[in-house]
Amino acid sequence: MKNFFILLGVYISIVPLVIAILKIKKLNRAFILLTLMIACETGVSIYSRGQQINNINNLPSLHFLTFFEFLLGGSFFYLSIQSQSLKRWILFLMVSFLSYTIINSFYIQRIEVYNQIARTLEAYLFVLFSFFFFYELLKQEGVIRLSQSPEFWAVTAFFTYFGTTQFVHLFPNYIMDHHYRFYLILGHLNRLMVIIYYSIFTIALWKKK
Repeated sequence: MKNFFILLGVYISIVPLVIAILKIKKLNRAFILLTLMIACETGVSIYSRGQQINNINNLPSLHFLTFFEFLLGGSFFYLSIQSQSLKRWILFLMVSFLSYTIINSFYIQRIEVYNQIARTLEAYLFVLFSFFFFYELLKQEGVIRLSQSPEFWAVTAFFTYFGTTQFVHLFPNYIMDHHYRFYLILGHLNRLMVIIYYSIFTIALWKKK
């Protein structure tokens, strides 16, 4: 059962990719970039799992993932939000963070170690971008059928996953050394949130018409 849960967390991202391929002609630029982000996450997840099984350091792949995940995910928010002032903030934060990840990987937390600072900042920024989207949504007039909005579902996936797991990335080594049982619980929580994350993305892509 435990192995099934782990494998489900690794391979569940294939489901929204299949839906995206089936609906490729209906996807706009924002959702094409979102699909590319999911494909990147899927490739890195499978590759990292293989490295872990073979006792190879898989941390460099997380540095790669952080950069491209934020580049593609941030671009999704940039295209999905209409406010020019919010767009400028997103663009500024994207350029700043992506520049930092490069510096971080080569000079601060090198690619051989866990990039916990960048992973935590990425989570906070995705939560902030989600608030930007929800704020703009609240300002819209008229009746909005949120359940039928692919963008709403996609942003909900970002907000749910990154808003929940940002604490997992903050002090992983300290928690593992001093509170190992709690560390294991956080690992299970992270896998559960990964499953929810891609399940909501599946709904978002399915709603795309």
